[in-house]
Amino acid sequence: MKPADFGVCLRYVRRVAPALPAQKLPQSAALELRRKILRYGIIELTQGNLNNNHLYLTSIMELFPASSVGGSSEAERAHQLLEVHSGIGEPVVTDIAGDKKIFRKRAWVGEFFTTHQLKAGDSVVIERTGPHRYHVYPKRAAEF
Repeated sequence: MKPADFGVCLRYVRRVAPALPAQKLPQSAALELRRKILRYGIIELTQGNLNNNHLYLTSIMELFPASSVGGSSEAERAHQLLEVHSGIGEPVVTDIAGDKKIFRKRAWVGEFFTTHQLKAGDSVVIERTGPHRYHVYPKRAAEF
């Protein structure tokens, strides 16, 4: 992988990051460095995602700023909200429910699944397009 391509893929970052100088940084600084480098993550859908209209973000939490992760209820919403674009309707402004590691607002997710005819085993890409802006789209076979 060329240096210009570094950090594009979550799997690459996780595989290579321990060998980088960031390993010598305090854990919080190393995590912040990985957050700045990471541009997108890929999530494989489960039947639970489809049944409950949510996306499990656990495997790609490094993609999101810590300030956008709230508590378990709306009353404990994060201070920094995310703008999520999915190509259907208006962008959604939400945070991440920290206890479940899912987008707190999720009504749009069911519509997203239906519109794109997604099923368990399909993958979804979540790409950071700005400091607190994300684009969610289905991963097609020829991508990545």
